[in-house]
Amino acid sequence: MKVFISWSGKRSKALANALYGWLPYTLHYVKPWVSDKEIGAGDRWAQSIAGELESANFGIICITPENLQSEWILFEAGALSKSMLDAKVIPLLFGLELSDLSGPLSQFQAQKLELSGILEVVRSINKAADTAIKEEIITQTVPALWPKLQEELEKIPDTEPEEKHMRPQHEILEELVTGVRGLNSRMRDFDPEMLERDRYSRRRKMRFHPRMFEEFSFVSREAGDAPTSLLLLAGYLKEDFPWLTELLGPRLITSS
Repeated sequence: MKVFISWSGKRSKALANALYGWLPYTLHYVKPWVSDKEIGAGDRWAQSIAGELESANFGIICITPENLQSEWILFEAGALSKSMLDAKVIPLLFGLELSDLSGPLSQFQAQKLELSGILEVVRSINKAADTAIKEEIITQTVPALWPKLQEELEKIPDTEPEEKHMRPQHEILEELVTGVRGLNSRMRDFDPEMLERDRYSRRRKMRFHPRMFEEFSFVSREAGDAPTSLLLLAGYLKEDFPWLTELLGPRLITSS
């Protein structure tokens, strides 16, 4: 007997997976189907779910506070009700009261996820089966296996985990384009010719340290020979100011 377990959201999915593993212990003939478990890689999910909905003998809808208004839950509930009697579809409430149900889901006979509720779910499945087991066995088996299901339910968080913010693709692309443009601009700034001119300019600035002029002044005072100091200065500046050497050179030689 195939039991279709519908879910929507992380908590609802965790509940569906817990039922998927637990139900066969209570009813050995049950074959649960959960989309997360049964759809293989490469399968067309829409076709797979449609086929399972049509072939299912019973439906359980895992309802949590987060998916009460889920369009997917409502879609699968409607599809299940069309393919079988409403009596074979049970919304199972996790963290909700029966009075919380409204709209299309309120047409079904819902159960709360507690021992009495899960016992009614198992009984309903057994009544819909072609090879039902005795009621006395269910009455004894379900309470004995309930702690095993409870253990799995305790692992489900009390609230839906927050989804990490995913930046829009267009925003990421715009940032990449801006970054590339900025990189190109910076690369243009590292033009070899410009760097060479910059290095030459720095070398020139380093040669004209103020202390050099103090040294020339000191030499001039010690030697008492101003023209000689000026001649030394003109020679030092020859590379940058050749006209100064040509102007001062002959006059200094003549004055000496």
